Amino acid sequence: MELESQADTVVDSVQLRRIEATHKGFLYQHLYGVACVLMSGRSGWSRLMIEFNEDVELRYPDRHVYVQVKTRSRLVKPGDVASALQRFERYREIHDAQRRKGRAEFVLALNSDPSPVLSACIAAGDMPSDVRTVWPGYAVEGLPPPWATVDEAFTWCVDQAATLPFLMVAPDVLVLKLAGLMVRIASGTGEYSSHAITAEQAAGMLEQFVHQLHEFPAPPLNYKPQDQEPALTTNESIRLIVGFSGAGKTSWAAHAAMGDGLFSTYIDVADLPSASVPAALARELAARWLHGDIDALRAVERVALSGVESLLASSQALATHHNTYTVVIDNAHRLAIDDARAISSALKGLRSVFLAQPTNELNQLCTALAVEPETLRGWGDDTIAAEANAAGCESSLPTVVWLKRLTAGLPLYVRSAIQVAANDYSGDLSAFCEALESQTLVSDTKQHTILARVFDGLDAKLKSVLECASLADVPLAAEELVTITHAAFGFDRRAVIGSLRALRSSGLLQAYGSQRSKTHDALRPVALEHLATDVGAERRAKEALLKLLEVSLEHGQEQGQERLPLFVRMLVELRRIGELADLATEEIFHELGPFPAVWSLLEEAADDESVSAETRCESIDALLYYRQRNGPEDAVAPLLAKMEALLPARLDDPRALIVFLQKKVHHLAEQGDEQGVHDLLCRVEGLLPNSDSHRRIFEYNAALALWKISRFDLADRRLQAVMKDYLRALRLDVEALMSDPSQYVDRVRKDDSYADGCKKLADCYDLLARVVEARRRPAGAIRAIAIRLFEITGHWDSAARVCIDLVWQHIDKGEPQRARKLLEPYLLTLVTKYRLNDRVIPVRYLYAHALGKTGDVEAARKELRAIDPYLTSLPPMEQADARNLTAFLR
Repeated sequence: MELESQADTVVDSVQLRRIEATHKGFLYQHLYGVACVLMSGRSGWSRLMIEFNEDVELRYPDRHVYVQVKTRSRLVKPGDVASALQRFERYREIHDAQRRKGRAEFVLALNSDPSPVLSACIAAGDMPSDVRTVWPGYAVEGLPPPWATVDEAFTWCVDQAATLPFLMVAPDVLVLKLAGLMVRIASGTGEYSSHAITAEQAAGMLEQFVHQLHEFPAPPLNYKPQDQEPALTTNESIRLIVGFSGAGKTSWAAHAAMGDGLFSTYIDVADLPSASVPAALARELAARWLHGDIDALRAVERVALSGVESLLASSQALATHHNTYTVVIDNAHRLAIDDARAISSALKGLRSVFLAQPTNELNQLCTALAVEPETLRGWGDDTIAAEANAAGCESSLPTVVWLKRLTAGLPLYVRSAIQVAANDYSGDLSAFCEALESQTLVSDTKQHTILARVFDGLDAKLKSVLECASLADVPLAAEELVTITHAAFGFDRRAVIGSLRALRSSGLLQAYGSQRSKTHDALRPVALEHLATDVGAERRAKEALLKLLEVSLEHGQEQGQERLPLFVRMLVELRRIGELADLATEEIFHELGPFPAVWSLLEEAADDESVSAETRCESIDALLYYRQRNGPEDAVAPLLAKMEALLPARLDDPRALIVFLQKKVHHLAEQGDEQGVHDLLCRVEGLLPNSDSHRRIFEYNAALALWKISRFDLADRRLQAVMKDYLRALRLDVEALMSDPSQYVDRVRKDDSYADGCKKLADCYDLLARVVEARRRPAGAIRAIAIRLFEITGHWDSAARVCIDLVWQHIDKGEPQRARKLLEPYLLTLVTKYRLNDRVIPVRYLYAHALGKTGDVEAARKELRAIDPYLTSLPPMEQADARNLTAFLR
């Protein structure tokens, strides 16, 4: 089995669990330190140390308390605390020798109950008298109570923070900030090289954090992180975060500041004259962080001949504090370029984060700051699904992916879209997306309102180029965009290249290398709406794009896979029925996506008498293939009747009759008509041309029909015979295929007929596994062979489908570890890499089951929380499977 690597799929799950457990232990310990800080006013300690000798140490005027914090997922055994007791003995000797002041006291703070053996030791007095052992339900006065979990620890700290009399921000915000501080102290970084703070410092920090956080705009109460959201402070001294209004830049900065243990401040320059910003920022820094440093303030006043000089003096004074300070400058696109350059230079020694919208001057701003712009990635699929579910919208994964493509996942736009879908489309998110993409949406969204202003601010030529680029949801080369724009509007190459350069520099076109570009997803609906007002230009642009896509697909260019859905969409929009019907009769087409618009168009063509009999027949052939695989079953009989009615017009094509009869055989088999199946099989066999390939295809279809009518012995015999024939014709050795498939991969790539034979052999192995199981025999490695054959021929949906069957095979046999090994990383990677969106959620339910059954119950429940918003969108049988699989976790 070829393993695919992907960044968001774990490779070593055991290592991941080990890492997670380690970090949970650290977080628990840091929250214990936070609790000590929150209790500082009433517990009386004078000095708090983190990770110095012990996890936590508290110094009082007459005593020194050493706390060893132990977190375990099971009962705590004597061996878990043995090393701590040995260290306690060394500390005791140091205190007895008067080398450390005050008497020593020791605490073992456990998150789990002691085991019977350890409990017996404690009850019998076998522990030293100065060692107190506490666990959930048992506490020591003046110290935080032990909690069972990290969640309980966080909740306790939040409750304590809420009682502080001077609190001006949400208690959870303060707790997150203090947890970041504990990380700094534990690391011995900068001013915390002694791993300690005094009670006076703790009180000052509480006041400082409250004041500091209060200056940031409050993030939404229901803030949800964006995909792979970055930290506010990194090793980069200057950063530029670019996004449209509504991209969530300000909310991200405010939320990130909550969990950042460093000093940060915020200034919005939207309403300030650009020239006055340096002085305003200098005053902000001095008032916030230099108010107790009289010498520094005097130095700032003495040299402050200009705003920039004052800012430079302030930042230089702060640099002597050995702290990390971050300055967030919002609406930085409003700054004059020279002012932006001067501010970034004056803030050297501090971290600066500029938040800006894409404008025509964005390229100049990047140059002035000497940085590459960063963009927030928008919400991930699961976040969008949860948001839709909370608003009462049903959200299948394909619909969520569609909405993300239309909105770029930008939080404000997604929320606005969901609100419109809930209010105007009865919660039907798919109907909303269809209306938005087809420009039939009646209600305005915030996305349209905001970005229409951006689009309207462009000159006519830039608008036209952007409209043409917006036809594609994949990157196009500059020369391709030149061709499309020239076809639509007649612009020459120089004009188009100049416009592309301007649009890229403003961020409206996203750059993919030096030559390829794509319109920002959020802006595409607005640009396409404008293009639709010029019907002639729109059609010319689409025809030019279709021709370019056809050429690139024929030549197998590197971007072929990502371009095929766009090619299909252009065929649909231009109503190229014949080409669509021809394409949709190919088996590989059905592996690449559901393409719902194709089937509705082919259904129209099947009833359109102005369309040729050949095209109508091919349309029905494709529809039957799709409906017999995906349902509904009641759509099959009417299609067969239409196909049969067209046969007299195609008497010169014997293949048409064979195709019809084979489709009918499968329909009769589905209905359980055994006699009808046998009669038709005899009839088809008599019509077959003298061809080995036709004979092999017939034998497979016959076996499939026999399996459907439960004639498993007959199906088995036919399959075994045809598979031997395939293996001989393909000169394929199964052991070699499974150990090293490279030789077969090379032949598949060079020879389409060989690839087709391998795919049909894969179908045989797939069917054989089902036949064998129906005969109550183990399928063994049969499915693994089918998967390998589907892999080498690029039939990824079939590979995923059979792999899912193989996972179920292991689950049914009570082998969750083998099921999990197959899921991670292979199957999870397969369905995400090849965008098999209809299969992703069922696979993730299988994964949650496997996680739980192999002991990772917490990870399994986390996965369930992420995927349950999709549950009601699954077909009834898949919903039932998902509920049954995960019932033990709920």
